[in-house]
Amino acid sequence: MRERGSGSLFRETYHDKKTGQRKVCRTWMMKLWVGGKPLKRSARTTSRAVASKPLEHWKAQIRQGTYVPDADQTRFEDLATFLIEEYRTNGRKSLDRVEAAVDHLKKFFTGWRAQATSTERVLAYLRHRQQQQAANATINRELAALKRMFRLGERAGKIVRRPFIDLLEEHNARTGFFERDECDAVLAQLPDDLQPATAEVPCSAWRRAMAICCSLNRGFFIGAPPVVKRAPARLPSSSPNWSSFSGAGPRETQHGSPSCRCNVKMSSPPA
Repeated sequence: MRERGSGSLFRETYHDKKTGQRKVCRTWMMKLWVGGKPLKRSARTTSRAVASKPLEHWKAQIRQGTYVPDADQTRFEDLATFLIEEYRTNGRKSLDRVEAAVDHLKKFFTGWRAQATSTERVLAYLRHRQQQQAANATINRELAALKRMFRLGERAGKIVRRPFIDLLEEHNARTGFFERDECDAVLAQLPDDLQPATAEVPCSAWRRAMAICCSLNRGFFIGAPPVVKRAPARLPSSSPNWSSFSGAGPRETQHGSPSCRCNVKMSSPPA
């Protein structure tokens, strides 16, 4: 007597319209009861001995809670839809960039089942894009979009596993730095009230929006970045020389860090 919950193997029958006879299919089918409902799927073999192996694997998935009923039906297009909708729902500004990455991925993965997308297939896509002379940074953005697709599909219960996707090294470090002697040459041409603020920019490593000056009297001075809602203020490694600035220095905030509470203007300073 077969043990309860062990599943079964069988071959379906069909009615032959030409002969009117009842015939048996050659391919073996698997059957299991899950949650009080019968589930059937093809073993994709004509050998009963071979069919018993995928049946045991199926039962193991159910016992471990990793079985996803529709995993074999999930395709790349479904994952791409998850990604685009997630970006639209959250109002991400990089939606256009992701859509461009998805367009490249679709040309290679359209029609593929998600579970059939292996690491080897991803490497084939990587080589394909390199042959098209795509930059490593561009390929990485596309691979990152692919990784996000599989992560969203896993959360939605549409796939069982994700392929390993490794990113390429990027050699896009900035070049053409403003050297010290060049900075000194520029400082010599600036008005006296702009020189202290400009001299602090190289040692602070602030971006222009953070370093550009708050208006105080007629002079402009470099201060700590304007107060933000979430991130704490970033301070330079060397403190600015406040004594050389026009007017008083920065006040202390409740967190003990200096700040400048005035409007940051990206326009050029007054003449």
